[in-house]
Amino acid sequence: MSREAPDSDCAQDARVSWRRARACSGLTSRLILAYVEREGGRPAVDELLARAGLSDREPELRDENSWFSYETKFELWEAASAVTGDARIAEHVGESALEFSIALGLKRALRALGSPEFVYRNIARANSKFNCTHQFEAVVSEAGHMRLAFHDVSGVGYHPYDCDYTIGLLRTVPQLFGFPPARISHQFCGCRGADHCEFDVQW
Repeated sequence: MSREAPDSDCAQDARVSWRRARACSGLTSRLILAYVEREGGRPAVDELLARAGLSDREPELRDENSWFSYETKFELWEAASAVTGDARIAEHVGESALEFSIALGLKRALRALGSPEFVYRNIARANSKFNCTHQFEAVVSEAGHMRLAFHDVSGVGYHPYDCDYTIGLLRTVPQLFGFPPARISHQFCGCRGADHCEFDVQW
């Protein structure tokens, strides 16, 4: 037993390290750049990259198959907020997800599920395309209503940018099927002392 414990600890540390390194997918970084470019043109993108110290990594940031650390993710959000002057930048970027030719394969796969309800039921799988630091769990599932718990599984905690981005993305799901955006409430929040976040979704 004494010989196995360190190996177990190392394996756990490796899993946590792996998740932290995949806190932000190229889907998100590409969407951030696309949104900022639409709002402010190429100069805004250049300023964002410079503020975030990522001027030499633009091709990687536009690659949907890339992954970035938790720290890099928030450098991008902070820079995007500063450049646009938008304190709710993450929510607005999330809401714009269907407006750009980004994640086309994922969008096709989600539409193939046939309804908003089935997309929300499969949200954990979809979320893994955006980050590996947090996981979703459906705690209430009713017709036209879903409550989703959002758990930190990597020890990074919770941040308002994550909450806002999640709200924006969740809002778009019914729009995949031609319906109005979902109504989202977020009263239970890890950023305000709760041990996880919950998002109440109605459509």
